[in-house]
Amino acid sequence: MSRTDKQEDAFRTQPAAPRKSGRAAFDQDGRGIWEWQTATGVFERDVTLEQLASLEDSGLAIVEDDRAGRTFDARATAAPKQASRATASPKPSLLKRLFDR
Repeated sequence: MSRTDKQEDAFRTQPAAPRKSGRAAFDQDGRGIWEWQTATGVFERDVTLEQLASLEDSGLAIVEDDRAGRTFDARATAAPKQASRATASPKPSLLKRLFDR
């Protein structure tokens, strides 16, 4: 198989890229904004309600979770900490040991 055949096979097996809804940009004040893609190569900052409605997915729904209200406290399950060096009796420094002689 030649190199071009391998490239063509790789091209055919790759899934089609999903259509982008727009791109990130910056306004005059330097704030991040979203520019909506209205056509190929055409981006707008203001979008109509029709364009927003076309982005909605009617198959989505809010589902109640039976775990609501439960919390996890990692501190309650953690092993107790050992005494830190600050609370333990510190070992005398080398200078202190030399001067105590």
